[in-house]
Amino acid sequence: MHLRRAILLFALVLGLTALAAAVSPTRDDPEPATSPALASPGESFLPRNLTFEPRESGVPRVKPARSGEHIVVTVPSDEGGIVTIPLLGRTDSVSPAAPARFDLLAPGPGRYDLMFEPSGTSGLSAEPRRVGTLVTRD
Repeated sequence: MHLRRAILLFALVLGLTALAAAVSPTRDDPEPATSPALASPGESFLPRNLTFEPRESGVPRVKPARSGEHIVVTVPSDEGGIVTIPLLGRTDSVSPAAPARFDLLAPGPGRYDLMFEPSGTSGLSAEPRRVGTLVTRD
């Protein structure tokens, strides 16, 4: 009688462990692939890269995107500092060796400024400067 209960308890624990392992994600698993059947015609699953490189004229770049589009915004710089997209609440550091990167879905229609603040200017009178504008539409 005790042997049957022990075997039943062991089988129950083993079954629950297998169930938990089956439904929990692992750290080694890549992102789940999206089925091509779910994509709109002509739509790609790779994000579109938008790089806001500085211009010789100093005039900030303007780049368009569609609302909901997967984009990667990249801002390189010759000096270290912080890049922000204030209306989206996004911030990233930038250095000559590593550009600021924002991996996101394009927000609703509007204009979103990208601001750069050089390091060492916090608390001083220097204000962040606009390095570009992301313009989204439906």
